[in-house]
Amino acid sequence: MAPNRKPPKKVKSTNGCFVITILLTIVVLASLAATFYLLFLRPGPTKVPPPPTTQTSTAPAPVAVPSSPAPPPTTTTETTSTTTTAPTPTTEATLPPTPPGSAATGPRLAIIIDDIGNTKKTAEEIMALDLPLTFSILPQTPHALHLASLAKARGHHILLHLPMEPLDPKWSAGPGALLVAMSKAEILSTLEQDLATPYRPSGINNHMGSKFSEDPIAMRILLTAIKAKGLFFIDSQTSTKSVGASLARDLGVKTAKRDIFLDNEQQATKVLAQIGKAIALAHSQGSAIAIGHPYPATLEALRTAVPRLQREVKVVPAQDLVQ
Repeated sequence: MAPNRKPPKKVKSTNGCFVITILLTIVVLASLAATFYLLFLRPGPTKVPPPPTTQTSTAPAPVAVPSSPAPPPTTTTETTSTTTTAPTPTTEATLPPTPPGSAATGPRLAIIIDDIGNTKKTAEEIMALDLPLTFSILPQTPHALHLASLAKARGHHILLHLPMEPLDPKWSAGPGALLVAMSKAEILSTLEQDLATPYRPSGINNHMGSKFSEDPIAMRILLTAIKAKGLFFIDSQTSTKSVGASLARDLGVKTAKRDIFLDNEQQATKVLAQIGKAIALAHSQGSAIAIGHPYPATLEALRTAVPRLQREVKVVPAQDLVQ
């Protein structure tokens, strides 16, 4: 018999383990790839780029620094145009519109307030109005110096309201009046006394004077002296026969004449109507001269008419209209 032999040991096959290992490796790699994709490659809400408004709020517009204190960052162009071409709403609300007559070429109106010096309160209130009025001061009157100083302090122009003889003898022109019967020396001496004031008027217009202004000999003496002093003469036209303006032009004296009286009737409504006529004359002629007086009705009417005067004409000192 053949000797007993141990059966040969079975050799385990490694092929199955190898396959399993490969499969496990693939699964692990796939899992890792999926995890990597989910974490790093797939777009998601975890990383959101900053919104555009962040850049707008952090980047100041170039024009925002010199313009108004708080310009909206999204309206750079509008802010620039607003700050360079138009006032702020507050300014527009508080300032009146530009008067059409304020241009140098617009219609001009001079308003002379005569008879300054005898009364005080009404004259002071007229001087306080927002208008460049001209005040003609009577010589040797109780409030002449005070009112002249006040008028100059407020930027108003001053004339000498020179008293001249009227036609009707029942009227007195007051102290310092020039009379037709005076000699040349008396006329010149009286004129010197009337001009001997600290307020130094730039020109003269006549107080009353319907008789004196009609006399060419007396007026020639006066106007020659006015020219020598470098003054101008405005004819108040108390007489339609006055030779004042025409003779002044012949002598080379700067002159003009009154177009309208404002307050022959001392009622505010009637003075307002006269102011309207003066404005119309300024528009039709290019310029006009109106004369009023320190009456309460004139004050009331002028106070009411300030906006209209500022809107429709350029109110100027009387000396701006002499030629």
